[in-house]
Amino acid sequence: MIDKELFRWFHKENDKSDIYRPIVWRGYQLNFFDSDSSEFIIKDDWDHYDAVNFSLEFYNVKDFNLSQLARIYKICEYLKLDKERISVFSDNGVKGNVAFENLNMFLKMDNLLKDYFDEKRLPLKYVRQVMNLSDNLQGILVDFLNIKRPSVGEFRQFLNFLIDYHHLIKDTNYSDDLVERITSLKDKELHNFKNNFEGIVRTFKRLRLRNTSNFETPELEVSFIIRNITELREILEELNDFSKFESIFSLMKEYDIS
Repeated sequence: MIDKELFRWFHKENDKSDIYRPIVWRGYQLNFFDSDSSEFIIKDDWDHYDAVNFSLEFYNVKDFNLSQLARIYKICEYLKLDKERISVFSDNGVKGNVAFENLNMFLKMDNLLKDYFDEKRLPLKYVRQVMNLSDNLQGILVDFLNIKRPSVGEFRQFLNFLIDYHHLIKDTNYSDDLVERITSLKDKELHNFKNNFEGIVRTFKRLRLRNTSNFETPELEVSFIIRNITELREILEELNDFSKFESIFSLMKEYDIS
């Protein structure tokens, strides 16, 4: 039985003038056409790298998309090959464990997303951002692609929206009012958060606390003024009041400020 699936990472059309026959290596067909053949060339003397390199060189592909690179990655994983020895990866900017993990993630993406990544030539780094989304947010993103047919800029903007507001979005499908509705909800949430934050901060008598990033991140700037040793002691006592600081950081965590 000849395995005709593992190495099927590219489709090459041929006609009657095409002189090539299918190459079979240890039960795997390495090259594919738009018609089958009953005659094969056997190359069982090749090692694993010979087989993969032949498959890559045969099609003479100059511009690999992510779907092709991900399928080649799958071949290498199945055959337990050192991917650093397969030049197609480094030639296309896929280097290091994180990049290969992203390729593996790409294989698990929705087909519509895969097609969009290939069509728009989106970089590999966006794969991890998409796959780190919850299932409902990935579903919304697929809906967004299907309904809006966005440009690359619109896709990036919407992806950033899903990442930034992920904790507020309970929807499972895209709707035209989604961004406006969630943004309004975020404004209300931020207002409530700031009131709670200021309520805790006002309990300090000597210390002044402020967030240095407009609450994008949890960093706090702590400042104070002293005029004598007594005030210094009071400040040190407040600095040692960990319960108040814990309340502030717990509040920021609750509102997904991290």
